[in-house]
Amino acid sequence: MGIAKKLVESILQEAKRFGIDIIYLQAGSAAEMYRKFGFREIDRRDTDTAAAGHEILFCKDI
Repeated sequence: MGIAKKLVESILQEAKRFGIDIIYLQAGSAAEMYRKFGFREIDRRDTDTAAAGHEILFCKDI
């Protein structure tokens, strides 16, 4: 497992531990990884500054 996946798993565990109900994040090229963790897309914006050409706002209920 890669370091990015380990970090996401750790963040999700800590969020549960602290009683956080929902997590929001913004991603571009790593969007597919977040989808695999159950994050859902709530907004998308085209941009020239992101490597993927767009940024996506995700959320996940904990």
